[in-house]
Amino acid sequence: MEKSLTIKYGDIEKDLTGKELTEQERQIIENLFHSSEDSHLHHPSDQLLYDLLINEKEIPQTEWSRPLTFPVRFIYVLFNKVIEDRKEFAEAMQALFPGSHTFLWRTQKEGFLIQEVDEQFEAEVEISSIIDTLAADFFTRPTIFIGSFIQHAAEMKHHTDWESRLFHDTANAFPKKHLFLEQELSLFYLLSRFSRNSLDDISRIIAPVKEDHVLLESILCYLEANMNTTLAAKKMYMHRNTMQYRVDKFIEKTSVDIKQFPNAVAVYLMLLAHPSLYKED
Repeated sequence: MEKSLTIKYGDIEKDLTGKELTEQERQIIENLFHSSEDSHLHHPSDQLLYDLLINEKEIPQTEWSRPLTFPVRFIYVLFNKVIEDRKEFAEAMQALFPGSHTFLWRTQKEGFLIQEVDEQFEAEVEISSIIDTLAADFFTRPTIFIGSFIQHAAEMKHHTDWESRLFHDTANAFPKKHLFLEQELSLFYLLSRFSRNSLDDISRIIAPVKEDHVLLESILCYLEANMNTTLAAKKMYMHRNTMQYRVDKFIEKTSVDIKQFPNAVAVYLMLLAHPSLYKED
């Protein structure tokens, strides 16, 4: 059921739904009704970061950056319902992402983890498995965005504001996709600017195979493996010849040579806009 807000002024009442509010207005209302205990869910040593990033206070960089060792990246988490045990969830996130020391809640349904590249950091983490684990433990599937690394403290506030804004807009446009990785988010953001009719129109080039979901999944994997047939086959647990056969089949049916970079980029964007490829993401 969609949330609504009733505003009363004298004898006049007006009901506002989420669709009538801008993202900034919605965020202000979320904060107004934010549980008073939320500000105590983080560690006291993170208060300056909380004030800078969430309360939008002006704090000298030398003070708020003291507990951080750069580079860092932000891992954003969004839920479609309120998480009751937010302290337990924050602890779970820190355990699942080694090298993480700070988790802050922006609202009752949204937070972010700050991850440093230290001795505990693991570059290769199976994010999809982490999402499955969190969904099983907290009975709702989160949407996660792994941000790009921030090299210097002076860049952090501007960078995270930009990432957070894009994440919100993109997650709303692709509600069935639950994982975004670094600059991949920018591609989905661009796609979200197009109407469904426009996306269907430019995707006509893959019309001959649009119902062959197995083939499309294989081609998407091939493109994400930098057009490396061997690596793509390994990721999909199949023989290299099988992957090569599917690539050749796609080229034959669409007349688009995805071994050529410009063609590969165009097809990749078309596949990202194909809803069937991330129904279970």
